[in-house]
Amino acid sequence: MTRHGTVRTFKRSRSLDGGMSGANVLWVGERQPPARPAVEPVETVPAAVEAVARREREGGRFDAVVAPPEPGVVPRLFEHARDAWPDAACYLYGRFEATDIEGATVCSAVSSARADPVDLLERLQGATGQRPYPVADDERERLAVLDDLDVESGAFDAVADALAEDTDAPMALVGLVGDHRQRVVGLSGAGAARAPELPRGEVVCAHTLLSEGCLELPDLDTDPRGRSSAVADRLGLRSYLGRPVSVAGHPVGTVALLDARPREFSSGERAALRERAAEVASVLAERAGRTAPATERRR
Repeated sequence: MTRHGTVRTFKRSRSLDGGMSGANVLWVGERQPPARPAVEPVETVPAAVEAVARREREGGRFDAVVAPPEPGVVPRLFEHARDAWPDAACYLYGRFEATDIEGATVCSAVSSARADPVDLLERLQGATGQRPYPVADDERERLAVLDDLDVESGAFDAVADALAEDTDAPMALVGLVGDHRQRVVGLSGAGAARAPELPRGEVVCAHTLLSEGCLELPDLDTDPRGRSSAVADRLGLRSYLGRPVSVAGHPVGTVALLDARPREFSSGERAALRERAAEVASVLAERAGRTAPATERRR
């Protein structure tokens, strides 16, 4: 699983604007498409890493990275690009076997491309970007509602404490899920290290956000949504119960219970989670000057 040691501030994805028309593409290797203004050609992976760093320093971005399948090298390039722009589309160009490229997270996010360079470039012009987490159909509107909320770190610690006290779970949290990050605004649990922001691609809550009602994962090691959570792995968590929190009909965050052992959650714990999620939704709706949706209060 990919683990990022720092939290960055990201610009909103071009994919929300309907694709990457005229995409800025970093193309690595000998087989290059004809010269195009939107394509920066480099011959080697180290040169590509330098190009990514330079573009990031300049405040720009690459919408896509195309590279030959060089074991032990290309995964680091893709991870470097995704550190800068989590929705950057990453393509392996050439014949390869999945076992040739180390890094399961990277391999699951790339596409094998064997087409003519011109054909591949045309495909990239209409690409919508790649993200290692699901995105809501109403993502633009959802983020607009979230942007209206003014919530400080620790604002819902009392809610998390009450939820942990109401249940047998040793950890409870309240999070707001942004474009590429989750802000932890409520946390309770022995040994829980507070991190004000977590990469969206590393948390189970990224999946809970789009759930209908509760998302329950009794064993994170046996579910792909759990196995993709580097945060759960670092904290030694094995089970998860989460529920989305909506404002104005759009999911903006989650409330969750977590445990260090595989387990089923009880109906009482699910009821407690539902109650606390409704409480958080009501507070957020009040801050935004809106009314919490009736479905959130009832479900």
